Amino acid sequence: MARSRHADDILNINVGGKKYTVRRTDMLADPRSKLAEWFKPGTLKPIATDKGGNYYLDRDAKTFRHILAYLRLKKEKFVPSLALPSKPDDLAKGE
Repeated sequence: MARSRHADDILNINVGGKKYTVRRTDMLADPRSKLAEWFKPGTLKPIATDKGGNYYLDRDAKTFRHILAYLRLKKEKFVPSLALPSKPDDLAKGE
């Protein structure tokens, strides 16, 4: 399946078994991040896909939800700390 690599296209990403649908611009919100490196248009680094053709990231889905919230707020020029859960240490507990 051919995938478009336009700056604001929609991406389907499987993170540790949980599916996320995001705009590419969300993934590019922090240009220094590994996610921006992986998802920027024209990148030469292939990203693994699952059987359904979704991009696959072998990471914790619960934590990724907060990373995605951070990136969305950063893109919209809000205070990124608003993306943190009220008890950030709970992320490490796997609750």
